[in-house]
Amino acid sequence: AVSSVFILATPLPAFGNNAGPVTETALISQGARLSHHKQTNNVNFIGSTAGKPLSIPGAAISQTATDSAMAGLKAYGPLFGLQAPESEMSLTKLSTTVNGRSIARYQQTHRGLPVIGGEINVSLASNNGLLSINGEISPGLTLPTQASISMQQAKEKALNAVAKWYQVEPSTLEVSVPVLSVYDPQLLGPDTTPAGLVWRMELTSKELKPIRELVLINAQNGHVSLHFN
Repeated sequence: AVSSVFILATPLPAFGNNAGPVTETALISQGARLSHHKQTNNVNFIGSTAGKPLSIPGAAISQTATDSAMAGLKAYGPLFGLQAPESEMSLTKLSTTVNGRSIARYQQTHRGLPVIGGEINVSLASNNGLLSINGEISPGLTLPTQASISMQQAKEKALNAVAKWYQVEPSTLEVSVPVLSVYDPQLLGPDTTPAGLVWRMELTSKELKPIRELVLINAQNGHVSLHFN
């Protein structure tokens, strides 16, 4: 049998509504733990100390977990590089554990397009206190969202490329529906190439060969921006 231990945690004092933006110094003074993204240097983790969730300015115990999680993004999101969380982040999943904790998972979008690797998770205690926020986003996006390469052109380029890499016929490959997305290389590795518009798709073999290739085709020039099996 699995036993559970329930701990009533009291949030630390809230930042005042007129106190201005939350700072890293203020968080640390409340016992919070922070880490930073190596490429953007923005915060990519905020964690509370055990049994002492951080309070969320503007959130109340009576609020839903969804509202509290968004309040958390509004309060602490600027440290991650967010400017307008309600328009930049889209809730993809909300989970609740047996002890009443909630985890809200968000996907970054830019003018309605998903940002590859741009994800933030908000973990809440049963009383809506903040347990942690972790993830990274591509800050300050301004790129246009009009593709010069069509979806069909992108599929053909990806098919030909994968067929060449694996020395198979293009007709033996299956292609998922390409999704127009934003790709910021610094979110996936040590790369300072500017963010760009890509067609994202996955190619697999119709003949049960070990091929499952994620391919990003640059939506402006048709070049392969990234691929891996």
